[in-house]
Amino acid sequence: TSLTLAALEAFRGSGLVDPDRIILLGHSLGAARACTIAAADDAIAGLILLAPAYFTRPDRPPTSFEDQGLRYGAETLRERPLPTLVIAGALDVSRAVQVASLAELRATVRRTAAEIFENLGHGLGPVDGGLTGPIDPRVCRFAAKWAADRIARP
Repeated sequence: TSLTLAALEAFRGSGLVDPDRIILLGHSLGAARACTIAAADDAIAGLILLAPAYFTRPDRPPTSFEDQGLRYGAETLRERPLPTLVIAGALDVSRAVQVASLAELRATVRRTAAEIFENLGHGLGPVDGGLTGPIDPRVCRFAAKWAADRIARP
């Protein structure tokens, strides 16, 4: 997390980005890290969470997750309802990603949109046998449009 915070501060100090319009993007456990940072940083404008691991609290959370100070995404967003896009693949079999519960987010967590892509796995690429391809361009376009709509100046 300290490297992520250092990178965030470098972006803010670079003059290349508007510090009030930063959207964090994280995949899998990186999504939990993005939620943890957003919980403590009021200047974060939104989140894009790709196949978020431990977004909801499992029956038996791994001790290493909480030992590292990571936060569950749903809990973070209930406390601080940021504009958030959650994207998952319907074929994601990771025990840490609960695709069925992610689909219900639209109704349960304010300002959160969830999109489940059919035929994609945890890496958000096509699944063929046991192999996963590169991230599907539709996922990239969908996330980019969502972000552009959120940070566009009036």
